[in-house]
Amino acid sequence: MSDRGFAIDIAKYFMDFLETNFHKRKAPKRVFRSKSDNLMVGVNLKRFPDFKNEILKLVNSNFKTDSFLI
Repeated sequence: MSDRGFAIDIAKYFMDFLETNFHKRKAPKRVFRSKSDNLMVGVNLKRFPDFKNEILKLVNSNFKTDSFLI
């Protein structure tokens, strides 16, 4: 992503934040993207089965522990 494109994305984010009003109780619109311009942003957990299992255990236990071993 070019510097100009990055600056435009940041400006859009803050414009959206300003337009939603600071004091509204409604949660601001957020978007999770796993890809940006066809570049992967996240990590494919299929490559790390032990890590994936530990993460799933943590999520399924409703985060009863603060940490886990890798």
